Amino acid sequence: MSMRAKPLLTLRAGKRAERRDPNELIPARGGKPPVLPLQLDAIGLACGAEAARRGLPNLKTTPDALPALIDSANVALFEKYGVLNEAELHARYVAKAEQYAKLINIEANVMCDMARRLYVPAIMAYAGDIASDLAAKDKIGITSIMEEELCQKLNKGADTVWKLTDALEKKNAAVRGIEDPAALDEAYRDEVLPAMEELRAAVDDMEVICSKNRWPVPSYNDMLFYV
Repeated sequence: MSMRAKPLLTLRAGKRAERRDPNELIPARGGKPPVLPLQLDAIGLACGAEAARRGLPNLKTTPDALPALIDSANVALFEKYGVLNEAELHARYVAKAEQYAKLINIEANVMCDMARRLYVPAIMAYAGDIASDLAAKDKIGITSIMEEELCQKLNKGADTVWKLTDALEKKNAAVRGIEDPAALDEAYRDEVLPAMEELRAAVDDMEVICSKNRWPVPSYNDMLFYV
């Protein structure tokens, strides 16, 4: 009996390729439709709903997923087949939990350093350029509403970046004192990561209005097309 795989795409004379339902390619057993592995769409929007429908876990973050290593059922499975014992699994859990926390701690520290030493000085330097232009024009009776508004946006944006950097540093310092690996990871996920996202958004807002000559790092356009 031939076991050749059947194509998902079939060609018909004079017609475009037609996509076939994968369920049609696997024979039903016992009068029940076949169950295929979870099929993820291109952007994963249906993943959560499909997982819930099938009663599957939907662990969206590392702190959600890591405790599965020390779940009693999983520990029993590993011990049954002599793969790992409970102590070995717990050691791996602690190591991975600490790695997650340390990586976010490093990223947060680097982000604060870049904000203070690169982005804020660049924003203020460009705001100073515009302020100098405004002062020179004012001497000869010329006003520029655009430059005034841009200078105000830059100064306000620099203040926002500075304040968010302070907030991130304080949150990062506060969670480092937590000793329990699970609680530490959850604190980084719930406290530090949102603060990092907020700071990132504030810097992104400044990038689109700051002069390219003043911006201290390459843009995505530079990295994609001019490296």
